[in-house]
Amino acid sequence: NDPKGLLPMRRYLPGILVFAIGCGSASSVKTVPVSGTLLKDGKPFTYSAQNLPPGDSGFRLEFLKQEEGGKEGELFAADFKPADGTFTVKAPDRNGLPVGKYKVIVEKGARGLPDEFKNSFSKSKTPLILAVPDATGVKVEIDLDKKSATAK
Repeated sequence: NDPKGLLPMRRYLPGILVFAIGCGSASSVKTVPVSGTLLKDGKPFTYSAQNLPPGDSGFRLEFLKQEEGGKEGELFAADFKPADGTFTVKAPDRNGLPVGKYKVIVEKGARGLPDEFKNSFSKSKTPLILAVPDATGVKVEIDLDKKSATAK
């Protein structure tokens, strides 16, 4: 009594549903909205993006995930606002950064030219380490003079 041949499909339907639900679980990584201010000389760091090549902001603020065993993970670029020294950073297609520890990388200058911070905050030299806690949101203060990155 299976005129349309649906009986075999019913047998596999639970397995197909479990597979489909399992594939959608990439968002199970806990992310936290992160925003903050970059300070230099005790005040928000601002600059003018004039005289730069098209498409080059002349500034990069990035967060490099530190995985277990000292391995480097994903790199996340911040949306930095040069007019007021504030930023937000989030993983693509997510509302924030995954919980964990990050190296903070800061570079100023047009791509291909020397870094105005003399590579003090480059990927290999940065002293800036940020722990993103499991929270509803994190405000970060990055102080280039104190060489500190603090989550509040």
